[in-house]
Amino acid sequence: MEPMTLAQIAELAGAALVTGDRESVVYDITTDSRQVRPGEIFWALRGERFDGHDFSLAAARAGALGLVCEQGQLHRIRAELADSGLNDTALLVVEDTLLALQQLAREYRRLFSLPVVAVTGSAGKTTTKDLTAGVLSTRYPTLKTPGNFNNEIGLPLTLLELNQTHEALVVEMGMRGSGQIAALAQIAVPTVGIVTNVHPVHLELLGSMSAIAAAKGELIQALPREGYGILNADDPLVMSLAEDARCSVLTFGKSPQADLQILQVTAKGQRGIVMDFAYLGSRYEAVVPIPGAHNASNGAAAILAGVACGLTVQEAVRGLANYSPSPMRMEVATLPNGTVLVNDAYNANPAAMEAAIDTVAQMERDKPLWLVLGDMLELGDLAESAHRQVGCYAGKSGAERLIVVGEFAELMAQGAREAGMPADRIHLCADATEARTVTLSLPWQARVILVKASRGVGLEAVVNGFKEADVD
Repeated sequence: MEPMTLAQIAELAGAALVTGDRESVVYDITTDSRQVRPGEIFWALRGERFDGHDFSLAAARAGALGLVCEQGQLHRIRAELADSGLNDTALLVVEDTLLALQQLAREYRRLFSLPVVAVTGSAGKTTTKDLTAGVLSTRYPTLKTPGNFNNEIGLPLTLLELNQTHEALVVEMGMRGSGQIAALAQIAVPTVGIVTNVHPVHLELLGSMSAIAAAKGELIQALPREGYGILNADDPLVMSLAEDARCSVLTFGKSPQADLQILQVTAKGQRGIVMDFAYLGSRYEAVVPIPGAHNASNGAAAILAGVACGLTVQEAVRGLANYSPSPMRMEVATLPNGTVLVNDAYNANPAAMEAAIDTVAQMERDKPLWLVLGDMLELGDLAESAHRQVGCYAGKSGAERLIVVGEFAELMAQGAREAGMPADRIHLCADATEARTVTLSLPWQARVILVKASRGVGLEAVVNGFKEADVD
């Protein structure tokens, strides 16, 4: 964040500066009292499990220059500061700390004139975000959403990391209901929007695939006339979003109608894939440094985003090499015992599961394949059939072992058995803790192991178990 005075922060956030020197300089904002540094403001947010106001005194003791709190908490916090001899701590008061944080981020973003690429979709948005940031960094110093800071809190915090050295911004936008992406777009004001695909994710919240598509389409509707919407030409629901777009539209995919047509994809093991594509009558070759043929679409979207932001196709292709992955997204680690461990345990849906299985099956064919698969959450009425389908796909993959985890483990196991996988090669686990115990009790060395599930399953415990066991 660029340094700002308390008075400037208060004005942008719509806050009342109750105590503190108006000209005191703020160097950053944090919502975590454990990470407070001198010169920072602690912003007290209320969550499902914690109320940041309860940690305001701890933040002040840690050296926070100021605290942002809600009107209803002011009396208590002032008393706590007085009792602790911390009356010099500045206090900014608002009606709602989350809305004030969003307002601050919205106004702060408007201080910068730069291309802003927003990425949404049911699958692949984090990978596409990371690829796009790599592409843009070929020409522009680029800030990107860290990890999965893609919601109503993470997006504002990302925007507040902007400073004068940045010349481009790439943000990820997630959603769990209609209207949420529209709200995020009002804060970030994107100039380019990418919709990767529409799958039955959050189906239990939105009710239908068309409703999911409409929610993703809020990004395209928010783009200015001079902006660009980048759409997956192979996904009819995504392409339907072009009908209401007021901006220019660029498309990618295998479809002959795509502006950027993917012609051929060649796997290169752990090094990634080579994608041959056509654009504006010319043919190109690009290396997408991530395993999995499905990542050709993500790379194509990133190239088009670069073109929309003023790069040449050649610059965009070179920029793919700058890809820096977010944690738990197809993270590949070769352990000293020869095991290739693929940690893709951040999110899951049926299409992503099948793509991940295909990817790891092609990595090192001389090593037996293991699949550690957990529940796919928020699939609504499709949950049972989807888990059985994924189990069937796993059963046909040639995997040596299948470890299934969670509420829907039996359905995945059933699908695998129906596909012909021997029952003694299938292991059912109630949770990640049991899955860790079971997998480590088996002869897992020198295998290729995929670990994938929705984030709520917590399969990183299995990944950590492999790494710790190998170290021992």
